[in-house]
Amino acid sequence: MASSDIIGKKYLRAQAFVTGAAFLASAAILRYSPGIPFDPGLPGLLAAASAGYFLFAAAWRPISRDLHAAILSLSLYGTAVMGFVLHMTGGIASPLVCFYFALLVSEVGYGVTSRLSLFAAMASYACVVAGEWAGVLRVADPRALALYSSPAAALFISGSVLSFMALTGSVGKLILGALRADFSDEQLQRRALQEKFAELSSAAQIGTLTHRIVHDLRAPLGAIMGYGELLLRSASRTESEREILGDLLGAVDKMDVTLRDIARFGRAPAAPMERLRLAGLLRNLVTMAKLLPDCGKNTIEESYSGCEELEVLASGQELRQAYFNVLKNAVEALDGQPRDRKVRVVLRAAGGSAEVNIEHDGPPIPAEVLASLFKKPVTGRSGGTGVGMLIAQDLLARNGGKICAENLAQGVRISTRLPLAAAKAPLPAAV
Repeated sequence: MASSDIIGKKYLRAQAFVTGAAFLASAAILRYSPGIPFDPGLPGLLAAASAGYFLFAAAWRPISRDLHAAILSLSLYGTAVMGFVLHMTGGIASPLVCFYFALLVSEVGYGVTSRLSLFAAMASYACVVAGEWAGVLRVADPRALALYSSPAAALFISGSVLSFMALTGSVGKLILGALRADFSDEQLQRRALQEKFAELSSAAQIGTLTHRIVHDLRAPLGAIMGYGELLLRSASRTESEREILGDLLGAVDKMDVTLRDIARFGRAPAAPMERLRLAGLLRNLVTMAKLLPDCGKNTIEESYSGCEELEVLASGQELRQAYFNVLKNAVEALDGQPRDRKVRVVLRAAGGSAEVNIEHDGPPIPAEVLASLFKKPVTGRSGGTGVGMLIAQDLLARNGGKICAENLAQGVRISTRLPLAAAKAPLPAAV
């Protein structure tokens, strides 16, 4: 495969650099720490090996063009180095045999499915142990000498290590396959959920916006009709002027009828009122907002302490749409900002109302945009329509709520209020 689904290729370069630095630091420690019972040539080997890792990190740009080959090459290089390290630190008795397993696990994490490095790691370990056992490689560690003097013990330890290597590599590949399948399914479900919500959101926003536009257009048409009637009744008008005014008023009347029809079509049916627990509603919306592409590098914090039982009487569909619009705006406001910015959703009781504050620590809203935020379509985003906050205001108003916006010392706060439900309202409970 060409890329990793679990760790990510951007960490491979960092891993190579950190490994090189660790090898260099280990070489220095061994060189200047007398009494460590390892081969005297080990510091030099580690220092030389670190150069290979640093070279990999430095030549990252051309290497990363074939990520699969790069990961495999780094694993094979590490396996080769480990063969020498194993021999110099005690062979079959070396405490550093665990690094073979670390190499195999990290390779799985980067998404490599090839078994080449597994076979290389097993061959590297087997060659060192076999060479020392046969006397081809010098053995200085007394623990290793004791183990080699007992064939049963040597076979047991080397066989166990090789078996666990095979198990680590094989199980790792199986786990990787299962994770990939789960990740793929999750991505498909996430994409389907986003597309479905986008469709529902667009339909709801178009209907609400259409009704608002029609409402705004009918007001000046009514004024035109009124002035036209006055002019038509004026005794000073000639017959020709009356005829022109009559045609004009007829055309305006037809426009008004058309707009009334559009309003009836675009107006959403009256949504049923429900007893809603705002904490549950907001928690669900935050879960959905975390799926937005712009939310990946940032955090959404929630605070409902002491307010879990707060209830309002409203349309669940309309409140979900309104608060999702506000939450989506807050998340999108952090796009292009440094990592680890935060969006905060705070619910609290304020007298007889439930107050929901949605804040972010991104850039403030420009003064000219803030002044018109709930009066006309305005947006600070490229490609934005600017109607999200208008629709949120309309939907909240239909449920007795209010909304306002303010710039903070760092960021923006959108505050909303909804009247709390009466203690014994005869409506079914909903979350």
